[in-house]
Amino acid sequence: MNGIISDRDISVVVQGAVLGQQTIDCLNSVRKFLPNSEIILSTWEGTKVDYLDFDKVIFNKDPGGIKQVLMSTNNFKRQLISTKNGINEVERKYTIKLRTDFFLTSCDFLKYFDLFQKRNEKYLIFSHRVIVLSSYSRFFSDTNYNPPIFFHPSDFFFFGLTEDLKSYVNSVDLPKDEELYSWKCKYPNKSPYPFLCWKFSPEQFLCLGIVRKNFSNIKYDDWSDVNDYDTFLMSEKILFNNFIFLDSDMSGVASRKQNWILKHEYQVPGLINFSVFLEKYKKYCDDSFSLKKDSFIKKEQVLKFYVNTNRKKLFKHYKKFTTPLIVFFKWFGEIFSIIFYFCKLIIK
Repeated sequence: MNGIISDRDISVVVQGAVLGQQTIDCLNSVRKFLPNSEIILSTWEGTKVDYLDFDKVIFNKDPGGIKQVLMSTNNFKRQLISTKNGINEVERKYTIKLRTDFFLTSCDFLKYFDLFQKRNEKYLIFSHRVIVLSSYSRFFSDTNYNPPIFFHPSDFFFFGLTEDLKSYVNSVDLPKDEELYSWKCKYPNKSPYPFLCWKFSPEQFLCLGIVRKNFSNIKYDDWSDVNDYDTFLMSEKILFNNFIFLDSDMSGVASRKQNWILKHEYQVPGLINFSVFLEKYKKYCDDSFSLKKDSFIKKEQVLKFYVNTNRKKLFKHYKKFTTPLIVFFKWFGEIFSIIFYFCKLIIK
């Protein structure tokens, strides 16, 4: 252990579908690196679990995923239910949230939990910082025109005080199906990923619940609503006063399924890697902080989005050109939905 936090004070919520060897490796890794922790497996009714190593199991009713045209299934409802029901069972002081397709390679993340003490009380949503991964923690998109993305910490892994994580997950209501599948964005030409018809990403739904609970004046109608620079600043101040963003090689958290993104956190534009976190910690929390890692950032790409009119004009014409193609492919994809449900009707 790290000499400060005992694994006897930690519960590990492993959430999601049981995925054979991946989940076996996940649970075994927790036993190896946190042998005295409590393991709570939060999965689905009807799942066979008698061969797995855990202390407590929760069988949730599966809400199902939301099918997306030409895309994979949106499983946010599944994620939220299994995460919320698992964390609400925790009685120990600290909680780890881990997906069933992730595993631990160490418990190095514990070393960072108390390192970044300075915080601005005006922007707090937690009583203590929560650790998340850099992978898919975003502050702008990696598409060609790089629009900003607000309130987007990664949801792969959490570590924090149980009271904070309970507040985090319990502040979120299940979204409506249309918000996960067929949402019409307020500003379609500024959607960070136009091919995803979401109101918000799963990460944003999760974060915005507690943000709006504490800051009711936040104006952010959907993830395309990025015109207000003040909202961008509010997002940054809240994120960097409440989270610690760790790179995968620092955290001791790994996944075979997500291995590519975990290994390329400095190659993918828009991710909040640890170097970005150090820069922002110094900017928003502690101006006397001495940077200890190479954190040189060549461009503030989010800021450029607001001031570079040529970028806006270029994207405006690009969007006019590509929008009919996107609409066509969405329309074409409905053919597969018609065939799918027709076949189900015939089979019945």
